[in-house]
Amino acid sequence: VLKLESLARLGSGSFVVTSRRLGFVGDLKSFAFPLATLRHAVQYDNGLLLVREGRENGDVLLTESAGAILFYINYVLQL
Repeated sequence: VLKLESLARLGSGSFVVTSRRLGFVGDLKSFAFPLATLRHAVQYDNGLLLVREGRENGDVLLTESAGAILFYINYVLQL
């Protein structure tokens, strides 16, 4: 079985990291979820994959700032 998936652009915006939540505030779509539900994050050259509890698929963020976002996520997880 061959499964083909593609990414759809959901707009541009800002990724927000707080001590309790992760979120994306975009011009077309926004989302947020509790930091405690983040299971793992994978950094790629052009983005991040965020996998959270209770979801089969992760959220993909296309960004040139993947390293900085992951740094902040790791920082707040250690607080």
